[in-house]
Amino acid sequence: TEGPRPDQLEPSNSSPEELLALAKAKLPAKPIFPFCFRNVALQSLNNPTQQVTNLTGRPYNLFCGVGSPASVLHSCQAFLGYPAQNFYSFPDHHNYTLPDLERLCAPGLDLLCTEKDAVKLCKLIASMPSEFTPGCSIWVLQLDVEFPAIANGLTFADWWENSFASIQDKL
Repeated sequence: TEGPRPDQLEPSNSSPEELLALAKAKLPAKPIFPFCFRNVALQSLNNPTQQVTNLTGRPYNLFCGVGSPASVLHSCQAFLGYPAQNFYSFPDHHNYTLPDLERLCAPGLDLLCTEKDAVKLCKLIASMPSEFTPGCSIWVLQLDVEFPAIANGLTFADWWENSFASIQDKL
């Protein structure tokens, strides 16, 4: 497998402060903006117009095929406030099959996944005959990205606006 790009940091067990110091040392001339993902809602895959902020305590299965499945499990449980009945982790970039979906959908349980996995599920479901139904309610964890202000109070939005303005001035 390929290693990280020269401007990329490997995920580690380091604290945010240690990672920020490492980033500043590795990229001294670049602005460094820490960020985090946070779950903000659940979007129904069965009914795309439906969005909720919780499952009102209903049991659910969770699955993902991402590089850091533990972070998906942790963030989902923190967002909903209670654990999944079952957690299924697939390899990163997994192409889901009908047997996968049949195994994941359990009677009486909602099914939750990441936006990345929802894209692959949509392709699978679209390839099925029109009378096919998944057999469970599928919810997609909707993410937002937060950029806290850096030490001098500069936010990512401020930096971007200033950088974009300086580019426009040169045109």
